[in-house]
Amino acid sequence: MKDPREAPGFDFVGDVHGMLASYRAHEAQRGYERGGQGRRPPEGRVRVSLGDLVARGPDPLGCLELTEELIRAGCGLAVLGNHEINLVHCLQGRRNRPHELKQVETSIAQIEADAARWQRCLAFIESLPCSLNLDDGRLLVAHAAWRDDHVAALPARIDSDELWEATAREGRLIKPVEYVLKGPEKKVAPFLDGQGHRRTRGRVSWWEEHPAEGPTVVFGHYSLRYEAHDTDRPLPLGPGGKAICTA
Repeated sequence: MKDPREAPGFDFVGDVHGMLASYRAHEAQRGYERGGQGRRPPEGRVRVSLGDLVARGPDPLGCLELTEELIRAGCGLAVLGNHEINLVHCLQGRRNRPHELKQVETSIAQIEADAARWQRCLAFIESLPCSLNLDDGRLLVAHAAWRDDHVAALPARIDSDELWEATAREGRLIKPVEYVLKGPEKKVAPFLDGQGHRRTRGRVSWWEEHPAEGPTVVFGHYSLRYEAHDTDRPLPLGPGGKAICTA
């Protein structure tokens, strides 16, 4: 099997959040067919998930399973998202605020209904890298943001046993995980987000400082409204148009 990271073309899909029907529709639209002999991807194409497969929608575990199936078939890649981490933390009892539990209630219902299914999904989550380096370094992938030093500080994988220790308030990975998987933030006047939760920190447009001569970075996480352009192709961001958001 050829290394999917060396494919001549990639199809990126942003935050799915448990919406399996939409996920499958996007897959079919791009020509990733399922047959008796397994997956038949478009010639030379690989589908790349940008993380946040779980939370909110009706079938988060199904989204994890579909992504793993694509990866096993050699026509898929994926990176870890912050909502995968949040789900593990909620199950560990380390995140228990009402809005945090509300986001993962469908996931928890699926987990409680089939513990063996969850163990397979958890193993898959633990297998996901925090970033991808494609096309000989000309194409970089992360869930929320890219900064070379933070990406370099992250291990190849973060398993659930070290997850909380590494990402707790004083954990050794708190800064790189917060940056790469959640994006940089700054203090702002209190406001209500799209889900009605009070926030005192706002997201920073990190791509405005991405070097014009640097590699292209593809990321998700951010809900950006693009205007006056072809909506089928996300608007290039940053000084050199080298940051592409597909969420």
